[in-house]
Formats: sequence, structure tokens, C-alpha cells
Amino acid sequence: MPEQESLNRAFALWLTEIALPKQQPDAIFPEISTLEGVNSMLAETIQGWYAEAEAKGKAKGKAEGKAIGKAIGKAIGEAKGKIKGELEGKAKSLVFLLETKFSALSQEQLDCVFAMEEKQIEEAMRYIFATSSLDDMFRFIKSLL
Repeated sequence: MPEQESLNRAFALWLTEIALPKQQPDAIFPEISTLEGVNSMLAETIQGWYAEAEAKGKAKGKAEGKAIGKAIGKAIGEAKGKIKGELEGKAKSLVFLLETKFSALSQEQLDCVFAMEEKQIEEAMRYIFATSSLDDMFRFIKSLL
């Protein structure tokens, strides 16, 4: 209708130059003179917004996932290191007790002690008080392995 063309044009300009830029200040809106043009421009623009939002969401999720994975990996590594350090400390304590009670240990004997698990080391620490010879002690240790 020709009598509504000026109203149609005014509304289209208001949408593309005032209303939409106010809602999306970073977006660039082409100059459109009809409501039909506004309709197609909005359809394309909104699809672009969805794609952009989706890409930003994926990037943010990926970054958060990496940060969480790194933190978990660090915590696990620290826990494993602590456990390994405690086990090594117990093995060194057993070596100290054995060398104090008997004599210096051979490399083979040291290897046996450092191959033991925590419970085995604790059992050997208890057994050291029940034995009177290094040979007997290592027969016991080898039976634990």
C-alpha cells in the first residue's frame, strides 16, 4: 500500500539504526528501507549470533575443561609423589634398622628392600626384632616379595 510506504520505511530505519544497534552495539546492520528487508536481514543476523555464541561457548568450555584437567592431573601427580616419597622413607628406615642391627647391606639386599610395598616393609620392620641373623631376615623378606 503506497500510503503506508513512508511508515514502513520509517519503522525499518528505526529498527536498523536505533533499536537493533542499541541491543547489539558491536553488530553492523546494513541500511534497509523496507520491513521485508528487515525480516531477511534479521534472519541472517540472528543465525550469525547463534553461531558466534555457540563458538564462544565451545571455546569457553574447552578452556575450562583444560584448566580442570590440569588441576586434577597436578593433584594426582602430587599425591602419587607423596605416596612414593613415604614408601621410600619407610624403605630407608628399614635399611637403617638392618644396618644398625647387623651390618652394611649388599646391593642385592638393598634392591630387595626398595622393591617392597608398604605393608611388606612394615612386616619386615616387626620381624627384625624376632630374628638374630641377616640371612634369616632376608629369607623372610624374600618370602614377602
